[in-house]
Amino acid sequence: MSDQPNLFFRSDTFLGTCQAIGDDLGFNADWLRVAVALPLLWMPLWSVGAYAVLTLLVLFSRLLFPVRAVRYEF
Repeated sequence: MSDQPNLFFRSDTFLGTCQAIGDDLGFNADWLRVAVALPLLWMPLWSVGAYAVLTLLVLFSRLLFPVRAVRYEF
């Protein structure tokens, strides 16, 4: 059975954006976290804005294309 957890309310992520993108595209989310955190030192407004846009994209993609649970009936 396939299950898609709600990443926005987990206690171990900050909105779950990097984790969701990593899960969907099949790579380790830590690399994306580093890629988002490094520019935060030089361009904080742009980095926060990019993270907000990514968060909205993940939210809309999860709402528009939810993973359906597979039901087996015997």
